[in-house]
Amino acid sequence: MKKLFTFCVLTLFLVSMFAVSAIADTDSDADTDSSDGNDLANNPAGPVEIEYIKINGDYYSQEEIITVVRDSDLDIRIKLLGLADADNLRVSARITGLEHGDIEETTRPFEVDAGERYTKNLELQIPGSMPLEDLFLRLLITDRHDSLYEQNYRLRIKADRHLLRIVDTIFSPGMEVEAGTSLLVTAKIFNAGQKGESAKVTFSIPELKISQSDFISYIESGAAAISQELFVRIPDCAEPKEYDAILKVGYGPFAEETTRQITVTEGDRCEKTADKKQEMTFISIGAASQTTQPGQKATYPVSITNLGAESKIYSIFVEGTGEWGNFLVTPSPVLTVDAGESVATFVDITPVEGSSGQKLFTLSFKAGDETIKQATLSINIDGQPAVEGTEGAATTTAKKTKSPTVKMLEILLGIVIVVLIMIALIVAFRRGKSKEEEPEQERKHEFY
Repeated sequence: MKKLFTFCVLTLFLVSMFAVSAIADTDSDADTDSSDGNDLANNPAGPVEIEYIKINGDYYSQEEIITVVRDSDLDIRIKLLGLADADNLRVSARITGLEHGDIEETTRPFEVDAGERYTKNLELQIPGSMPLEDLFLRLLITDRHDSLYEQNYRLRIKADRHLLRIVDTIFSPGMEVEAGTSLLVTAKIFNAGQKGESAKVTFSIPELKISQSDFISYIESGAAAISQELFVRIPDCAEPKEYDAILKVGYGPFAEETTRQITVTEGDRCEKTADKKQEMTFISIGAASQTTQPGQKATYPVSITNLGAESKIYSIFVEGTGEWGNFLVTPSPVLTVDAGESVATFVDITPVEGSSGQKLFTLSFKAGDETIKQATLSINIDGQPAVEGTEGAATTTAKKTKSPTVKMLEILLGIVIVVLIMIALIVAFRRGKSKEEEPEQERKHEFY
């Protein structure tokens, strides 16, 4: 009985010793595995050692949170020390946990020599649509087969309070447009700010003094919206060349703008526009030629009729009389003519003493800054000035020149004829316009 008890005690002792040894071996293996994992995550391994990592110019530990703003760049700078000669190494930076895929950049394969230092730069673009939450930045160093180093940093994504971005612009018919035609511009706007907001979109070509705007009522944070088509018309006589076209979105100091180059080519509407403007004004000159003597004026009646829809300012210029005569425009060389109205004016030419023969001069008419008509007129100077004193001289003068009364009657008759012609033209113009409106009014009645 005593021997049996001793055998049981010895057996239990041996079993306990084997059990303790097995547990110790298991713990040792677990510690070894844990140590290997930490070395991969936090300690340099293989042929390189990381001396430092800078993110956006600052040093960070893995325990810190890196704040990054939407629509910005994340600059990463890594300093490496070669521990052994190696090739086909790569450095990668990756932001994971995104719905539409990771954001990643990897260097080209490179070699290291033992004892040499190397700097690698990576840049990740943080899009405006990045979710406002915490994400992970993973830095990896790999060779052709394995990961040699991995380190993780936590990123906290934030957004500016107001941040509207122009992400796309469509020009129709394109970046080249003919003078006198239309240009349509559509903009896609992204709201990378903290909150939803409205937006004003303005397109302009300052040098041509044209612009158009549209209002987008609301754009949610992290969403995009497309503006209505912004319609501008290139002036008929725009100079063929490149122009700065500016697209602006937002308000005040928070507005963003972008500049593109638009090429305007020559069109065929410039001459037609000038002809049309001239047709909208009717100018009548009573006589193209007159006869007078030195010291006596010759009067040329002029009538200006404005057939347009707005009042206009006309200017009259006399050229070519400087060497042989003087001129006077009455009541004024600058006239304001209301729409559909006519104004009469007179150009008096007085030859100086000693002048004789036929002389030519030019009348120019401008509407604003644009010359709409030029006419060349003539005056015949007989070279004998009017004299007073003897009856014979008075008789001779009376034979060569008409009496002032007859001359004035002829001028008045010419004015009356011109006015009648103007009235007839105005009546015909208004009747033609009313006939054009009648079918449109009939169509409106039929529609309702």
